[in-house]
Amino acid sequence: MLVAKVEASNALKAMLRQLEGMAQVCGFARERAQTAHLTLAYLPRGARPPMLPELAMAASPLRIDRIDLLQTVPGRYASLASWPCASAAPSA
Repeated sequence: MLVAKVEASNALKAMLRQLEGMAQVCGFARERAQTAHLTLAYLPRGARPPMLPELAMAASPLRIDRIDLLQTVPGRYASLASWPCASAAPSA
């Protein structure tokens, strides 16, 4: 799994608490403490990851234009919903 850790703002922390509370009301148990991160990629179990350029991505900004709600299904993820980010600039 390739994950980017992000600094959680107070607004993001509040959103995570709200989502967790709503999930618990729906009957989902809390599994572990949540940490702010973006899952960028998964590899199949046992697969060897490709070589990544040494921190070449660190200097490039990461643009996030939407958030997807995914469900794990055997062998893949299914998109349940997608929301554009309010700060995403329209494509020129």
